[in-house]
Parts: sequence; C-alpha cells; structure tokens
Amino acid sequence: MSLPSKVTLVDVGPRDGLQNEKQPVAAAVKVELVHRLQQAGMREIEVTSFVSPKWVPQMADNAEVMAGIARQPGVRYSVLTPNLKGLEAALPCRPDEIVVFGAASEAFSQRNINCSIEESVERFRPVVAAAKDHGIKVRAAVSCALGCPYQGEVTPGEVERVVVLMKAIGVEHCGIADTIGVGTPRRVQAAMERALKHFPIAEVSGHFHDTYGQSLANIYACLELGIHTFDASVGGLGGCPYAKGATGNVATEDVLFMLRGLGIETGIDLDALVDAAKYISDVLGRKPVSRSANALLAKRAAAKAAGAPPPRAAPPAPPPPPPRPGLASFLPRGGMSVVPGETTATLPDGVRRVAAALAERGHPHAPILLDTAARTAQQAADALGVGVGQIAKSIVFKRRGDDAAVLVVTSGDKRVDEAKVAALVGAIGRADADFVKAATSFAIGGVAPVGHATPPVMLVDRELFRFKVIWAAAGHPHGVFRLSPQQLAALTGAPVEDVTA
Repeated sequence: MSLPSKVTLVDVGPRDGLQNEKQPVAAAVKVELVHRLQQAGMREIEVTSFVSPKWVPQMADNAEVMAGIARQPGVRYSVLTPNLKGLEAALPCRPDEIVVFGAASEAFSQRNINCSIEESVERFRPVVAAAKDHGIKVRAAVSCALGCPYQGEVTPGEVERVVVLMKAIGVEHCGIADTIGVGTPRRVQAAMERALKHFPIAEVSGHFHDTYGQSLANIYACLELGIHTFDASVGGLGGCPYAKGATGNVATEDVLFMLRGLGIETGIDLDALVDAAKYISDVLGRKPVSRSANALLAKRAAAKAAGAPPPRAAPPAPPPPPPRPGLASFLPRGGMSVVPGETTATLPDGVRRVAAALAERGHPHAPILLDTAARTAQQAADALGVGVGQIAKSIVFKRRGDDAAVLVVTSGDKRVDEAKVAALVGAIGRADADFVKAATSFAIGGVAPVGHATPPVMLVDRELFRFKVIWAAAGHPHGVFRLSPQQLAALTGAPVEDVTA
C-alpha cells in the first residue's frame, strides 16, 4: 500500500490547546510558543480565536498575540472566527486563514449554541463571504464527527450532511474532527470518505483527540486513503471546553515520530518540537501529554546525568516505495524525478531548469513527472487527482508598449480578465507560440512560473489563495511541481491581484 510521501501538520496548540487551560497564560508566552513552533519547521499554526472573552476568557488577548508574532515567509497563521463580529475583529490582525465550525450532532448543536445544525452553518455564510472578499481562505471543522457526549454515535451520513452544508456556503477546506476521541480506524475512514465525495483530497484533513488512545491508528487509517493534512497539538495540549470527556488533542510530537518512522516528509525538526512542548508544559507546571516527548526528554536527562552530550532523535526512515500509480515519486530538493524506463539524462531540459530554479530558491519540492502529458489544466488535475482549481494555469501576454512578456498565473477553473491585467501593467495583446518560446524559453503547455530565460512581468491571481496546495507547470507537459499560493508569490516576487472575470 502506498502512503503519501509528504504530510502537512497544523499545530492547533496555541488556540485549541490553550483555550482549555484553566490557568491564565500570558500573551508573551503564547507568542513565544508560536515562535518556537515555526522555528521547529511548522508551516501551519492555529494561533488564537476571536470569540467573546465572556465565553472563552483564555483567548481575550487574541489581537495582542497576533501583533506580537514575528511572521515567517511560508507560514500560514490561522484564527477561529465564530461569527461576523469575530471576523471583523480579526481582520486588522491579517490572518492567512480563518476557521469556522459546525457539529455533526444535532444534540451537541442544540445543547451548546441553542440552534439546529442548518442554522449554525447558515450563520457562517456572511463570515465566509466577507473573508473571501478580503482574500482570506476559509477552513471548516466538522466537530463530533465520530461521536457526541449527548447523542452518542454519529453516523457517516450525519457527517456528510454537514460537509455538504459547509460546501454550500463556500468553505474551501473541510476538517473532520473526532472531538471526544471515540473514533476507530474503520469508522474514521467511513467518515473521511464522505468528505472526500465533496472536497478534493488536498482540502480534507483529520483532527483527533486521544481519549481512548486511537489517534495514531486513526491518522494511519487516513493515510491509507491518501489524506495528508492533520491537526495536532504541541505537548498534547487541549480538549474541548464544551464536550464532556474530551481529553487533549493528539500530540504533534507523537504524530511526527510515527511519520518519521514511515519515511514521510514533514519538514519539522522533532528535537526542536520537543523543546517547544517542554517550554509550554513547564509554563503550565506539568509534563507534556506526549509519550514521544517524555521519552526523548528522559533520554536527555539520562545523558546529562552521565555527562554525555544530549542525544538527538533518530533520523527519519527512508521514504517508502513505490509512488502512487500514475504519478512519479517526490524527490529531494534539487533532484530529478524519474518515471519507469527513464533516466535523469533523458529528462526534458525545461524540467531540469525549473528544478534548478526551485532548488536555488530553497523550495521544498522538486518537480515530478506525470506518466501522461497534461496539456490543459483539466488534464493535469485528472492526472494528479485534484480539483482543476488547484492547477496554477500560466497565460502569457505581450505588452504593446515594449513587447515585454506578461505572465499571469491563475487558477485552472478561472478565466483571465484582460482588461484587469491591462489596468495593472499597461495595454496587452495575445502572445503566439513563437513569442512565448522566445520570451520565456518554454513552449506553450509547459510555461513555468520560474526558470525563464528573461524574467517576465508577472501577476499572481488572488483566486489561487482559495487553496492550501496548488500545482504548477515544470517546463514540460509531463512536468509539474507542488507548492502553496504563498510559496508561489514568494518564489516569483509577483504581486497578488484580482485578475479574473
């Protein structure tokens, strides 16, 4: 069985973890925790929530925390906004993503917010619309998806009902949350399969609490489905203040330890993550709720007592073979992708140049080769098993004033508005194949956003920021590479604009 080669971990400890602590935690401590997480390599951090301090006093310092963070390029900072008032308070803090939520249990919804599931989700419609107007991605969490403290068992059909409602109001990512930690692998897969009917695999994630010790098994079950995004909480912080019996979130260190053993890339330093877990646990006056952290800390203590240097975590296992059918394997930075029967010596020159440009800029993913040529965004989406909107479509125009190439990178399901482009860069006209080849050194069908012969004038469309993961051409109809919209903007240095009809 082939598992994903890379997993994205979203650390929810600063928000979902600390909001359940009875003792107050200073804003400076929360900021330091975020800094330690991003220094460890976390690229997705749920920082705080903009909720009424009457109900969640632990998050009353939300704006102070957001203002105190020294933001790093490539890190996404998300916040929870339960209503329009919360979003309005969050907007000056410039979150990269907001989170909304709805329960899959009617009993939970009625008990906690005194309304039906449909009513609760409908309340988020203006929140989602306003967030999108500001170019902010919206992630939804479906809570109590495997069980409810009031209702008991929750069926996959009930989960799908909320997924559909969330899709209808325009959320872009759907997380399935086992709020009270009663899920087991097969039941988790059944719930996830319902979400995958309505969202692409890159926009479905899992959120597990470890009440019955099932979290790692449940994450592995999700990996078997190809799901590769998971919430976790540093030090095992958290729980749900409104769900009786819910213990902490699965510890990020425990998830990372398992993924390293499977040879799955995360980009996270386990030792630095353990340091972050120890830091916040010391502040709270207790040990981390993480077996991996406690084991590694015990080894450090033993080494210190013996006068030996502190041990490091064991290196990750080699990546697991083989790749998914129809898709060449992800390769290390600067490497070349190889499909059966082909050697690096025979790879297209365009793919080589894109790989070199990505490696020079420190991008974490090398290009891969598709087994079949993708000459349209839809063909690329079909080959990758993602939605066409996740394909970064490159369109080249010719500026009339100086014959400069203008490269517009937009979402595969959108149409470029030439008038909007012209308003930004000057009068433009369509570019023919000879002009594209001469200006970019790539043929139409393989124009990449990096590695051009002469850097073009570039614009990145805001619509791409609906997604966490997108795919761009790698200089050849068979070549693609993976990145986030934020990475695209950073790689190209291009302004992000509204350029679609």
